Amino acid sequence: MAEQKLDIVQNGEYNNITLKTRVNKSTGQVSQGLTTGNFITVTKEDFDEAFEIDKGTYKIYSCKADYLGTVVSFILNREDEVADWNACGGVGDRVKITSTIVPYKFKGEAKTRLGLSFELVV
Repeated sequence: MAEQKLDIVQNGEYNNITLKTRVNKSTGQVSQGLTTGNFITVTKEDFDEAFEIDKGTYKIYSCKADYLGTVVSFILNREDEVADWNACGGVGDRVKITSTIVPYKFKGEAKTRLGLSFELVV
């Protein structure tokens, strides 16, 4: 497990980081996230709980933190991860975010998905 440096991408007035690698289906652009087992450390900013954004058929949650001296936003899309983020300290607290592999079953078949874990840094 190693600390990883993520790219900060400016999007208008916002700076964003990507925690989970994803591919834009329209453009094919890859946004590189944390490599499994690696982590970053951030400091919670402004709102210490994720901000819900209703997309109609699904919800995403925006989080704000200081990462390497820059205030950034990132998205969480799983309610269990949102609950873990919200429970992990408050504004000004440092949080270690680690990429994990989460096992689950789908129609009785063993599968895995990318996950995130959050740990308060004291």
